Amino acid sequence: MSLVYALNSFGEFYRQIPDTRLDQFSRYGWEQIYDYLDNLSDDLDNDIKVDYIGICCEYSEYTSIEDFLKDYNVDDIEDCEDDEEKLEAIREYLEYNTEVICCEEDCILFQDF
Repeated sequence: MSLVYALNSFGEFYRQIPDTRLDQFSRYGWEQIYDYLDNLSDDLDNDIKVDYIGICCEYSEYTSIEDFLKDYNVDDIEDCEDDEEKLEAIREYLEYNTEVICCEEDCILFQDF
């Protein structure tokens, strides 16, 4: 059974996360998910209902470039000279394959594919 809550503020959003799901993403990752859903709600001009279990099943977060690269083979990543170039290559790879919520050095967050 999924828990569904209305999206009102980050504080309320975060407090409603089931204890068993809190560690699914970093706090910053949860903030990025909230911002993504809040912006989507604005774009659709419609309230969003949040299914935390669904989010946990459909999205993944990596908190380091190295961890991401252990699981995904990004073309031409070995030609990148620094982390900024690696993140750009990762972003391009993810955007080609899926929806990207965040692609930063400490937070690579995207819809699973």
